[in-house]
Amino acid sequence: MLLISHQIWEVYNDRRCIRSYIGHKQAVRDITFNNSGTEFLSCAYDRYCKLWDTETGDIPYSTMYCMQPCIISMLLILWQMSIWSI
Repeated sequence: MLLISHQIWEVYNDRRCIRSYIGHKQAVRDITFNNSGTEFLSCAYDRYCKLWDTETGDIPYSTMYCMQPCIISMLLILWQMSIWSI
């Protein structure tokens, strides 16, 4: 099965791809970073949410969800506010 890659790009200077992350089986729908930028949470159309380590690309946590995309967007916002705002 083909795995989808999402990437972080440098938007100033060289505009180059800094890092690629491979792990979802379908397109990524939402991504949100913690305040320090060390981790991010991605949700994809494969119905998985994955917590990523920004530097290493490791996935310390992954879970399947069964909700509508608009609900996932709201959960991402609430999760970022409640957990990563500390």
